[in-house]
Amino acid sequence: MLKIQEFINCFDTIEEANKYLKQNLNIGSETTTVYEMNNSYQTIAYKPLPRAELTNPLVKETHCLLLDGEGDIMSKAWNHPVIVENREEFPKEFVFGNYNTAEEIPDGGIVVIYNIEGKWLIGSPNSTFGGDFPPGLSLPSFSYSRLVKHHLSARHERWDEPFNKINPMLCFVFSYVCEFAKTIMPIRKSQMYLMAVINLENGNELSYGLVKSLADGLKVETPAISAVKDIPSLSKQLNTMRTLCPGLMLRDTRDTRVMVVNPIYTCMKNAIDAADRVKPIHIAKLLTVIRDRRDMESITSAYPDVKNMLNLFWNTRVELWQELLALWKLAKPVRDDMHAFAKTIQHHPLNYILFKVKDLSVSILDEVENLKPTRLEKLTRERHEKRFDSAARLLKFLGGDLKNADEESIPFCQEGD
Repeated sequence: MLKIQEFINCFDTIEEANKYLKQNLNIGSETTTVYEMNNSYQTIAYKPLPRAELTNPLVKETHCLLLDGEGDIMSKAWNHPVIVENREEFPKEFVFGNYNTAEEIPDGGIVVIYNIEGKWLIGSPNSTFGGDFPPGLSLPSFSYSRLVKHHLSARHERWDEPFNKINPMLCFVFSYVCEFAKTIMPIRKSQMYLMAVINLENGNELSYGLVKSLADGLKVETPAISAVKDIPSLSKQLNTMRTLCPGLMLRDTRDTRVMVVNPIYTCMKNAIDAADRVKPIHIAKLLTVIRDRRDMESITSAYPDVKNMLNLFWNTRVELWQELLALWKLAKPVRDDMHAFAKTIQHHPLNYILFKVKDLSVSILDEVENLKPTRLEKLTRERHEKRFDSAARLLKFLGGDLKNADEESIPFCQEGD
C-alpha cells in the first residue's frame, strides 16, 4: 500500500482526504465517472499543484496516480524523482551501488497504459484517458491516446492485443516521442520507449530485466541503460551524454529515482519556447553550458539559425582569453608593484580577472569561460556590432514552429482501433 493510500484511510471519506491534500499539501485531485456498458465506476486522478513540495513522500507518489472511489490503485508511474542540475547537488537518499542504473531520457511525453474492469486504457499526466496533446501539436484529432494506439496498431493486430496476455495488475509507463510534435532533440520518427512497469498490488517497480522482456513482447524500445555505481561513473555518463538529451534518469536498488537535467537541453528549450522573442542572451546562456566543439556542431546542425550568434560568442570568448593571456605576460614581471601592475592592465574591460590571477592564482581560461552571460553579450555587442545585429536577426526564426505538420500528414487512427 502506498503512503498516500494509508493517509487517505485515516479519514472518514476519500473526499475529505482529498480536500485536506489540496489545502495542506498542494496535491490536486480530479474525479471522473466512467460508464462502461451497464456499469459505472469512479476514478480520481492526482497530481502535484505548482507549489507542491516534490520531496514530500505523499507528493512523490502522485506521478500519474489514479485511484478508484475506494482508494485502490488503478494506474501509477514511478515516484516523482529528485531533480538535480549537477553532480554536486546529488541527494543523500540515493544509495550508490553495483546494480544502480542510468538511462538517457527520451524527449517525449509520459503515457501510461493500465487496466480497468478488464479493459486497457491509455492515460497521461494531464488526462485520465490520454486526451491531451504532445507539445506544439495543436490538432484536436490527435491526442496521445490516438497516436499511441496508431503506433501499437502498426505492430500488432490490435493496439491492446499484446496487453490482453499480461497481468492486468501491471501498469506500463512509456515515453512517447512524436515526430510531429515540438521537441528539442532531432527526431526522425515516432517512438515508444517502455520506461518502467509498476506492480499495482504494492506500487513497486519491476526490475530492468523484466521491463526489457515485456518491451520485447510489446515490440517497443527501451532507453539505453548503463551502470552507475559511484560519482566517478556518474560523471563519465554525464560527460558522454548526447548534446540535446533532456538528461539522465538514475535508479537505485530501492527504486529511488534521481533526474540529472542536461543544462544544454534546458537552455535550448528556453530559447525555443521564447518563440519570436528569442534574444541573444538565450544563446549566451547556452554557450556557458556547452562542453566542447562537438556540442557546438550538434546544436548548429540541428538549429542552423543559431550558428552565427553561437560562433560569435565563442570567438569573442577566445579573443578575450588571448588578450588577457598576452596582457598577463606584460604585467606578470611587475605584479609586486601594485601601481605598475594596475597601470599595465587598466584599459582592459576584464582587468579584474588579472587581479584574481595575481592574488589567487586562478586560471585565465576558467575565468573567461565562467563569464556571466550578460557580460559576454555586452562585450560581444561592443566588439562586433554589425555582425551581432545580423546574427540577432536570424534568431527570430529559431523559435518558430519546428514541425509544419497538418492533419493530412499524420496517420489517422480511429478511436476504436
